[in-house]
Amino acid sequence: MTFAGRGSDEIAILAYNADAKAVALDRATLRTFLRGITLPASDDAGAITEALSRVQIYDEFLEGVKHAEHDPELLSALGEAISAGNPSNKRTDTTLPAAYTYLGQFIAHDLGRLSVVENRGTMNLRTPALDLDSVFGQVDAQTHGLAGTSATHGLLSLGNTSAAHADLRDHPRSPQGEAQIADARNDHNLAVAQLAVVLTRFYWKMQQYHGGDDQAARRATVRHLQHVVLFDYLRLVIDPDTYDDVIANGPACVTANPFLVSREFSMACFRVGHSMVRDRYRDWSENSAGLTDLLEHVYSNGDGKLEAVQIRGATEHRLRQDWAVHWSSMINRPGIADTPVNFAHRAGEQLAEALKALSADSVDEVLVPGAPVMAGNPPVFSLAVQTLLRGGQVGLPDAQCFHAALRAKLKGDFPDILTGDQIADVHSPELKAFLTDGAGQIFRTSTPLWFYCLRETAVFQEKCGSLFGPVTGRVIMETVYAAIAEDPEGILNSPSSGPKDAPISELKNGNNKFGLVELIDYATKI
Repeated sequence: MTFAGRGSDEIAILAYNADAKAVALDRATLRTFLRGITLPASDDAGAITEALSRVQIYDEFLEGVKHAEHDPELLSALGEAISAGNPSNKRTDTTLPAAYTYLGQFIAHDLGRLSVVENRGTMNLRTPALDLDSVFGQVDAQTHGLAGTSATHGLLSLGNTSAAHADLRDHPRSPQGEAQIADARNDHNLAVAQLAVVLTRFYWKMQQYHGGDDQAARRATVRHLQHVVLFDYLRLVIDPDTYDDVIANGPACVTANPFLVSREFSMACFRVGHSMVRDRYRDWSENSAGLTDLLEHVYSNGDGKLEAVQIRGATEHRLRQDWAVHWSSMINRPGIADTPVNFAHRAGEQLAEALKALSADSVDEVLVPGAPVMAGNPPVFSLAVQTLLRGGQVGLPDAQCFHAALRAKLKGDFPDILTGDQIADVHSPELKAFLTDGAGQIFRTSTPLWFYCLRETAVFQEKCGSLFGPVTGRVIMETVYAAIAEDPEGILNSPSSGPKDAPISELKNGNNKFGLVELIDYATKI
């Protein structure tokens, strides 16, 4: 198959062997899809090999499940009904601190980066392992050179905010403000950006702890993050039966040889996390922050609201110092009781207002060709419409077929699928009318997987309090577990090498546990 290279008249060639799940790429394709890797003028085998190592094909979570054939216009109409009729002021909170919402988004970035080619082919430009290649990989941007006010320790750099003193609380940036990081998506949202800064600071601490050994520090950082994800994050968001089953027995459905991240995970189930995003975060920093603020105080949405400062006669664009996060507003921190913590919203079909009209510059991947956009400069689009069209474009199964296959794989030990009435029992009158009286009635019996995951999660939160429903939770738990197991030096494969290995004993809390709050506290301690 062939396709035009972005921003050029060049034609790139991709050959995909479905049986081997392998892909052959020519040089033009590398330039098209791996724009963060600068290939030398001559054929450099090392550079091409490194580039190819980042390319994967998105797998199917379960083989042989029939793809849904939904009308794109109906999918758009469903997305518009979701966006139009769900007043965000009726959304309620969970007991999950909001920092975990953005840890989930960060995990998604580390496991997958979508590119779509012809005939529903989908390419993942990240390794399938949870190995922080989104942090330690080659810089994603066309490097303009670091501003003079950044600092580097070992493999990673940090930059200063607009503060008069060096505070190193932001990404390293070019003078124009472009983040010089391995995955530009980690500068699309300030909450994700600040979490990536925490991981860099944690790596710096590990480098000191390991006597300047860069690779030991990288391994320790990855293993600590894996520990947080497996024993803190997943334990909080997955229902106990599914969590305990996968921890004890390993994945029942995910193919381990080779393991590839599935489309169902990346383009449906894990995207339920978008619905947990709040409209507003109290006491984010010196200010309360609306979601729109978090999307604007970064470079990737134009130059956003970065502040131009004069440094030795030169202009540099930096994060404003009063927008660096106060982590005590995002997660419960020991000894800090004065700041009320923001909690994630309950997942479901009700989305934050800002997600109903996103800037085209803020998307994680390219827009679906032909997707409806609304007037603006830059144009804006509905996240719901985009997600549903993307699912149709890559050939996701409908929820009914997927649930049946999942139940068969688990030998019937799985909750019943939602009825059509449960799927249509939504808060919004407009959405309910679309699903019960309008053309959208078809989605009660052939439900787009992402929308089903939203409804399933909302129903099971009401029924038993779990943050994700059975389909959503099973796919997320198995995929993330397998992604950790895919790292040969990760915590599921390489035994602890003693007291200096993750998690380091002195970093654990009074209950002998190490989670996200302990990682943040250690990383941000001066």
